[in-house]
Amino acid sequence: MLRLARPNVMIVDDDPLVLIAVGGMLRHLNCEICTAGNGATAVEETLRRNGPQTSSESGTAKIDLIVMDANMPVMNGYDAARRIGDLHREGKISAVDIVCLSAQESELHADLCKASGMQHISINAP
Repeated sequence: MLRLARPNVMIVDDDPLVLIAVGGMLRHLNCEICTAGNGATAVEETLRRNGPQTSSESGTAKIDLIVMDANMPVMNGYDAARRIGDLHREGKISAVDIVCLSAQESELHADLCKASGMQHISINAP
């Protein structure tokens, strides 16, 4: 039987409850999870895991997908996504897809996501 590698997903949010809830859903889908509490930490972790060294040298697996909030302290999701995209264009990291998971539904928010290189998914909270 062919077994595919488990995707490595980084969840970036300053709300610990979101990290737990989204992490649980993704683990149910057989994903490996790592977390960051702000955009600056996400950039650092992406550089460490997706940089030029191989995962066997660093001891950690490359990040396949980032699920990121937009509004966080230290560095917001828009700026973090831009910086991660810059690192990829500079040849410092391998490509990684970034999805913005947010309760915001405005056209401005969707435009900001697109401009920063994130795909936008809006989740309405009850």
